[in-house]
Amino acid sequence: MINKKNWGAVLLIAALAGTIFAGGCGLQIEEANDALSKASAHQQEAEEILLRLKAFPQEWETLFSSGAAGPDQIAQARQVVQARGADVEALEETLKAWGREIKTILTLNVDQKVKDYVELKLQAINCWESYTAGNLRPIISLYGEIVELLAYDRPSAEQEAAVQELAGLVKQSSEALKECEERSKKADDFFEDNKLGK
Repeated sequence: MINKKNWGAVLLIAALAGTIFAGGCGLQIEEANDALSKASAHQQEAEEILLRLKAFPQEWETLFSSGAAGPDQIAQARQVVQARGADVEALEETLKAWGREIKTILTLNVDQKVKDYVELKLQAINCWESYTAGNLRPIISLYGEIVELLAYDRPSAEQEAAVQELAGLVKQSSEALKECEERSKKADDFFEDNKLGK
């Protein structure tokens, strides 16, 4: 039987034992930081690819700034369209890797605010995936079609119809881009507001 004098010591030992065992099943901060670091590398890669894709209209304009569509411009345009098409594919893969990496944090024992941030970030990544597949891919594809219309000197009505279609896709793309940027900002603001990086 435990007397009242020893009761305090028993409680202290029980509390210490609980602390030791809790350390074994505690927060998995190191694992979460590792996953976040890997996810951030994918995010940076995605941002670099997006910069190249955003520069594409300027590349196109520079190619055809003289107003002529000679063999050299057509060959260069085909190369640029092919390179940007490869960028779209790379972006799709990078976004998948980014999402997979950050999603692993949801399986870890971390603070709920970290999980809330990951959920917001995944919503942003899903938006970027939709944007890439639904907006960027069709735009690059249509640029490729326009190059071929120019290369084969198709009637101006066909060329104009393709340019009008492109203008519509670009407008839709701008709206989708804005949504993705807003979702990304929401996740980043949540991260900052909750001082998750501290």
